[in-house]
Amino acid sequence: MRSLIVHLATQRGINSFRNTKRRGQQLGFDVLPIRYSELLKRTEWPRGMYFFSDMERASRWQCSIAALLWQQLADRPGGYRLYNHPVHHLRRYELLRALREAGINDFNAYRLNEITHEVRYPVFVRYTDQHIGPSTGLLHSERELDDALAKLLVQGHPPERLIVGEFQDTSNGTGRFRKFGAFRLREHIYTGHMMAAGEWSVKREINDSSLVGQEDFNFVTNNPYADQIMQAFQVAGLTWGRIDFGVLDGRIQVWEINDNPRLGSSLFNRSMGRKLSRKVSRTIRRGVFATEMAKVVPGEPLKFRISTAEAVRSASLVQSVPGPDVPSPREA
Repeated sequence: MRSLIVHLATQRGINSFRNTKRRGQQLGFDVLPIRYSELLKRTEWPRGMYFFSDMERASRWQCSIAALLWQQLADRPGGYRLYNHPVHHLRRYELLRALREAGINDFNAYRLNEITHEVRYPVFVRYTDQHIGPSTGLLHSERELDDALAKLLVQGHPPERLIVGEFQDTSNGTGRFRKFGAFRLREHIYTGHMMAAGEWSVKREINDSSLVGQEDFNFVTNNPYADQIMQAFQVAGLTWGRIDFGVLDGRIQVWEINDNPRLGSSLFNRSMGRKLSRKVSRTIRRGVFATEMAKVVPGEPLKFRISTAEAVRSASLVQSVPGPDVPSPREA
């Protein structure tokens, strides 16, 4: 049997993790997707690398079950490499606040009931648990923010899932905005992508490779922000994920850390428009995963079942975890 990556996520997270098996094969591994809703039903747990992903969308009940699984597997470290503890991590809003407090970010984020005169404009509104970019353009005053929020709420957007973020200009006076992407896999930091555009919200769809030049190759090969990136991941409490950031005067400004990224990130490498950068990035990524997988001791899978009663008793472990309301065991 080939080496195995176990990808744990919500139903929605599994669906967004397209071409999982193919991307795993590119790394030389098989991939087994498991939904959090399936954890109480499974009785066999193969050895391999376990990615606890998509925790922003997981309910507290699902976090409780996942924490029990982590505890069971962590007692047999030789056969299981575990990434992203289901409880001991920060979600997007809490992470942005912590990064500001740690002096990594120069901007702050607010829940809708925290808006005061201290907010620095311009701002924008986005979801706490989605990776689709901002829900508004830049808003330059309290009045514009009020109008935008009223429109979103009337349209049915849930206020508890919205946050207001201060805009941070990382164009360094050039009018060109660059977004970098890099990954952490335990003690390894490796680069993923660099995109650029004339618009402040840089997404794949508006990436302009003509603005990048040789910068993508230098970023991929030299990994110049590795120490700063590791510090941000440590603040987040995540050992696996992709960080998206800009750079201001040599300092990273973290937009988000996605704990459910595509394994291969080949889509972003294609967006560079440079074959050499893509080849170098793929080689580095494959080596990092091979190093981690080599630490998994082959053997028979563990056989056990997590009971509903155990999950209910362990619910106190996740009382402080922000997230959706706790569904019933039947819904989980």
